[in-house]
Amino acid sequence: MLALILASLPLLGAAGGDLAVTWKDCSDASYHTKITTLTPSSCHIGTQCAITGSGNLDEDINDLTFTMSTAFSAGLPLVDCQGDASVSQKCNFPMGAGSLTMDGVTFPYKAGPQQISVDLQISKLLPAATVKTTTQITSVASNGDKIFCIKVITGKSDENGDVSLSYQDCGDSQTHTKITGLQPTSVTPGKLTKITGAGTLDKDIADGTFHLQTFYSGGDLLDCTGDGSVTRKCLLGGVLGSLTFEQLAFPVKKGVAPVTVDLNLSPLVPASLAVTSTRVTGVTKSGDNIFCLDVFTKNADGPQPPADTYSCVQDVCTSDPTGVPLATCQAACGGTGSVVV
Repeated sequence: MLALILASLPLLGAAGGDLAVTWKDCSDASYHTKITTLTPSSCHIGTQCAITGSGNLDEDINDLTFTMSTAFSAGLPLVDCQGDASVSQKCNFPMGAGSLTMDGVTFPYKAGPQQISVDLQISKLLPAATVKTTTQITSVASNGDKIFCIKVITGKSDENGDVSLSYQDCGDSQTHTKITGLQPTSVTPGKLTKITGAGTLDKDIADGTFHLQTFYSGGDLLDCTGDGSVTRKCLLGGVLGSLTFEQLAFPVKKGVAPVTVDLNLSPLVPASLAVTSTRVTGVTKSGDNIFCLDVFTKNADGPQPPADTYSCVQDVCTSDPTGVPLATCQAACGGTGSVVV
């Protein structure tokens, strides 16, 4: 029997809270282990927790290469702030990861060419893979008029470490500004950058509020591969903690053969961000697939997303308020993807 164990160290500010744990075996017919159980279904946040997935190893193995990858679940909100659009307001990312500052505009907002500016700062401590985000900024007048809607998307970094920027106009036929351009096209982590969207306003606006939301949209917090006979510590997002694969003693005989991964989350990580998807796999040097397990975590005590929309995360339909109907998600996940609510 092959067992997978993840040991979780305490999280900050969540005494008495629980972390819900769900899972999925991600193997196919070529794998020599089928994970059939995982316990427990929740962990008490602030105490050490061992999560064990079990299955049957059907042959002896003499070596193993492990791969571990961890990501935030798609659609995880990182920033949500709103206020008077005439007043500059700074919105901070969690754990000092950066900030977005909405520049105030002067009312009345006159019809004609207009610019919407935000100041973005991304911590240079974060690896490029963790800063893939989608930020949506909307503004509405007190009479209900939609002033503008823009999405700003951070993407991959280039050879110099600069992170690409792109945009989408998210207004509809009733929105009074059509965003037609965005500058600059990249930002440098650790440097404050003014991002300006340009468009044309079709009427004067007397007042307005803004709503800024940033969601995680991709990139691994951790992607680590190594020799299964050697203990290896891999950092999670540079500053969030670590996953350590504990060495195996080869040969591993058919039958009971535990595999241990130690998860150490920084005490700065709030429970609201513990919405993650982790995949752990093992393959021999000869190419034999040994195991594949997905483990999902979320804050069991916080508000849960509605179960009527979903996002596909590693072939699993996960409840997500920014997602799509279940049938659409299952089609994208392969027809009858497993569901995590």
